[in-house]
Amino acid sequence: MAMPSERESFRAYWDRVGWQGIWTAMDSRVSRFYVPLLARAARYDRMAGYFSSSALGLAAAGLSHFLTSGGVMRLIVGAQLDEDDVDAIERGEPLDEAVVRRLFSSNAFEDVTSDGAQFRRQVLGWMVREGHLQIKVGVPLDSMGRPLRPAQSSKYFHSKYGIFTDHAELPNRVAFIGSDNETFQGWVGNHETFAASPSWLNQVWENSGADLVSLFEAHWRHRPDDGWAVLDLHEAVRDELIAWAHGEEPPVGLDPEDLEGETPPPQPGLSSSVDQRLVDLVEAPRRNGGT
Repeated sequence: MAMPSERESFRAYWDRVGWQGIWTAMDSRVSRFYVPLLARAARYDRMAGYFSSSALGLAAAGLSHFLTSGGVMRLIVGAQLDEDDVDAIERGEPLDEAVVRRLFSSNAFEDVTSDGAQFRRQVLGWMVREGHLQIKVGVPLDSMGRPLRPAQSSKYFHSKYGIFTDHAELPNRVAFIGSDNETFQGWVGNHETFAASPSWLNQVWENSGADLVSLFEAHWRHRPDDGWAVLDLHEAVRDELIAWAHGEEPPVGLDPEDLEGETPPPQPGLSSSVDQRLVDLVEAPRRNGGT
């Protein structure tokens, strides 16, 4: 897979390879869609049920281009509070402090020993420290604006869509919506399907893509749907992520020229396997219906 020429637009890329609107488990979702768009993107907005650092390893081929050209990722993910968290909120603890306690109790912040996991933590920390990764967290609320107890609802912040924006003077966008989470399993392992809409196909964009941009912006600016709250990442969590960063240069692996199938070739210090100790940044609640 060829890497982009200087500031190649999304439209130029798709004119070369041929546009595809529906992507299934039979398609090269990583090597033809995810990595090429990320490598050419100025911004990547993503709403996902949960996020795993394994996606950073998977996207290494496009990630270095994204970061060195100043790309910014805005991420909204879900978090599930437990009974103790809700009790604490009812006793007066602020919602954001309960969320940060839940994040710190997840396995995302356990010590790791593998080189791959440590490398991906460095990437996460560097991205947050340098402003390339901004994270917000969504939680379900009752009619009074209070967090729902797990027994009250199986609701989870579960929407999965994204918008890539390129560097063109009049930016091109590609929006997609489907079942993929921002994880290795979501992009590679699972049977997933998503639909993509490019901004240069006007009718397709107006019918499908433009609304996703509006929805994401509303959630990002704290105007979510009724029954939900979207919170800024607590400073304590941000500081913990930043502590993982080392050095001034982006800690990305070498860019492979090709991806064989859907799995990147091995790179020094970078594992493409799913790191179960960093399953997700905000504790993927599979037991509560998150997928």
